[in-house]
Amino acid sequence: MATHKEYTLTFKEDCYEHLDSNVKAIHRRKGDTIVVNEETFKSLQAGKTIERMVNAGHGMMAMVTYDKYTFENDVTVLLIETSASVAKLGQRKSKS
Repeated sequence: MATHKEYTLTFKEDCYEHLDSNVKAIHRRKGDTIVVNEETFKSLQAGKTIERMVNAGHGMMAMVTYDKYTFENDVTVLLIETSASVAKLGQRKSKS
C-alpha cells in the first residue's frame, strides 16, 4: 500500500501572470484553489518561491510566481492511500 499527501491551497488575493514588465493578466482569482504535492508544500512552508511557466494563449508563455503569502494560512491536507489488486471481467471460455 502506498500513501501520499495532497495539499489544497486557497489564494488570498488575485494572482497574476506576468508576460513582461508592462503586461499582466489574472491567472487565479481570490478564493480559487490549487492542489500541490508534499514537496511543493514543504518548499513553500520553508519560505521558497515557486515559479511556474503557464500558457498565456496565442502561443505565448507567462511566468506565475507563488510564495507562502500568496495563499491563506489554513491548508486542507488529503492523505491518499492506494493499493493494487486484480479483478476479473467474468469472460466465459470460448467453445472453439
